[in-house]
Amino acid sequence: MEDENIVGHGGAPHACASCKKNKRRCDKNLPSCSLCLKTGRFCNYSGSPPPSHIDEISNLQRRVRELEEHILHRSTETRCTVPIAGRLSCQHSSLPHLPQSLLHVQASYLDSDILSAWNPPAQSIHEPVPEEIAKLLGSRSDIDLIKARYFQSVHVWMPIISKIRLDRLADRSLGTIRADIALLYLCMKLVQEVPPPQQEEQSKLYIVAKQFLNDLHMKGPLTLRIVQAGLLLSIYELGHAIFPSAFMTIGHCARGGIAMGLHNRLAPQLAGKPRSWADWEERQRVWWMIVILDRYVTVGADYRPLCTEDPNNDTLLPADDSAWDNGCAVQAL
Repeated sequence: MEDENIVGHGGAPHACASCKKNKRRCDKNLPSCSLCLKTGRFCNYSGSPPPSHIDEISNLQRRVRELEEHILHRSTETRCTVPIAGRLSCQHSSLPHLPQSLLHVQASYLDSDILSAWNPPAQSIHEPVPEEIAKLLGSRSDIDLIKARYFQSVHVWMPIISKIRLDRLADRSLGTIRADIALLYLCMKLVQEVPPPQQEEQSKLYIVAKQFLNDLHMKGPLTLRIVQAGLLLSIYELGHAIFPSAFMTIGHCARGGIAMGLHNRLAPQLAGKPRSWADWEERQRVWWMIVILDRYVTVGADYRPLCTEDPNNDTLLPADDSAWDNGCAVQAL
């Protein structure tokens, strides 16, 4: 009886068992291949033929398409939120379709070569500003007052925000302001807050700012404004001895700065290439503040490694403060 895997007039559909085992070329002659005939071995063509490379590739492509379709068209996800009242709740919400640029950014966390080959545009957050945040910030004149007081006080000893660039990025209308800039304004207001002497509970402004920062971290993408807001928040936590939150917040800022490429000018830049000297200088100043606070928060802690490396001989120092405030480019030291 002829084997069911053997075709009528041509050769065998696949190599014999002996040639396949010894990785020899089989001419698939019937009833015996030339090599088995020459060596006197029994030529066995039974068994199912192995799948061809074309079939394997087609099957792999099909599975990849199914996986992509499952990820992109997943309709719901379970999201846990912590309201201001502190009560944990879970709700189902629609998973938005991610733009191609954001998919590239997310993939870059797995393979940084993606950013090296693809220079991403500056990332922005299109999330609406929550109503409670808008109420805390107030009107246009209130925001201008927050900025003016900040640059007259905190900015003097912590110059990490460019007033010129912030004015260009910020929309004058609160209704269309970007969420990350609203967070930055909120933290600028927070570090100016002087709590009453008898206040025992944490400030409501601090709780709202902390939760808003965590919310933007979850929704992405990461921007320089979010890292700056995190630094201001950590300064508030350090000043009010809010531990371990201060320790953790500075660690998050360090990881965020590394993810954006602030630690090394040769690293892939998540925010895209700097458009100007002021843009690059602002990134450098943010990273220096991360380095300083990372050491400050661990100065009395034994066996707790730093989140950042020590500066080396090639690390550039911040430029003159007055030149930077006026937007005048100077030679880096």
